[in-house]
Amino acid sequence: LMNFGKGMEKYQAENKLIFILDGTSLKIHKPGSFSHSRAFYVNYKKHTAWRYYICVTACGKIVWVSNLY
Repeated sequence: LMNFGKGMEKYQAENKLIFILDGTSLKIHKPGSFSHSRAFYVNYKKHTAWRYYICVTACGKIVWVSNLY
């Protein structure tokens, strides 16, 4: 099964497997101590969060999720 959305036609050749890797964050409302607050602070989003990566195929199937850091 392949994603047939706009722009995906260039990836529909035979024997091609496409992975999409995205880094994202899981917001933490009360991270605990002050040192944890500083370690988990995401400056450009202006909040504290766990960070992780997720890898999906072009059809949207999740194939890998990293540990939280």
